[in-house]
Amino acid sequence: MRPRCGIRCISWNLLLFSAIAKRASFIAAGMELGISPAHVSKRIAALEVTLRCKLFNRTTRRVSITSDGEVMLVWAQ
Repeated sequence: MRPRCGIRCISWNLLLFSAIAKRASFIAAGMELGISPAHVSKRIAALEVTLRCKLFNRTTRRVSITSDGEVMLVWAQ
């Protein structure tokens, strides 16, 4: 059984998502929020599964926001 995500979890995910979008970096967002890049990646992957859309394009060197991510960013702010 999957744990439920309450309002705290939703707020945290939006904060994390916004930090990544602002910095265009999972590492920088993690440093800003005091969590590891691996945890950042796992949280965003879980959020993408929940939302059923891809929020960021990722390569080993770059992160860019997708069109779905742009919509989410407007909503998150």
